Amino acid sequence: MKQGKYKVTRNRDDRKSHWFSTLFILLISLNVSMAFAWVDDPAVNTPIAEADYPQIQPDIIADGRGGAFIVWRDDRDGTNSDIYAQHLDGNGKPLWAVNGIKVADTSGHYPRIVRDGGDGVIVAWLDQRSDLAIYAQRINAAGVAQWSVNGIVLDTPSTKSRDQLRLIEDGVGGAIATWSLDFGAGDYDVYAQRINAAGNVQWGAAALAISASLKS
Repeated sequence: MKQGKYKVTRNRDDRKSHWFSTLFILLISLNVSMAFAWVDDPAVNTPIAEADYPQIQPDIIADGRGGAFIVWRDDRDGTNSDIYAQHLDGNGKPLWAVNGIKVADTSGHYPRIVRDGGDGVIVAWLDQRSDLAIYAQRINAAGVAQWSVNGIVLDTPSTKSRDQLRLIEDGVGGAIATWSLDFGAGDYDVYAQRINAAGNVQWGAAALAISASLKS
């Protein structure tokens, strides 16, 4: 009789142990599947933009929460080279519009992106809307532009070519951009501009000459 009771008790413990083992395995499996949400198989990679015509010249930064902000040049309209951006969460899910949000539609090239010190970003790019210049735009967490439509100009537009654009945060919600300016005959000078969180340039309308030759 005691042996029978012992067997019943043991069977209940076995069922309980099996239940907890199964639950533990399910939790581990869920954790592993979440950890490997970003697969490395080229056939199933997470698409950022699948619009017509080329999407090129991407730049990317971490969002501080396991995801990323991405910006790129986009030729989907078949005429201008637009600037688009997207925010992905830690699981690779797009948080803004499918195929990205339009930052500017004015013949932009080689965009750069930094965080704005909060939940948004600041984007800068080389622009050819009329004369050549550097432009910037701030995008909030919802993917909405915060400054003027198609961005704020960071230097005086001219026919001189700009190149090697770089962008960093300024630590107080704005950004600092640097680039090279081509004066011809191999004369390239370095310029910089700081733009604050409100979209106002801080170092003069023509930007600040960091390294300028006598020929400039």
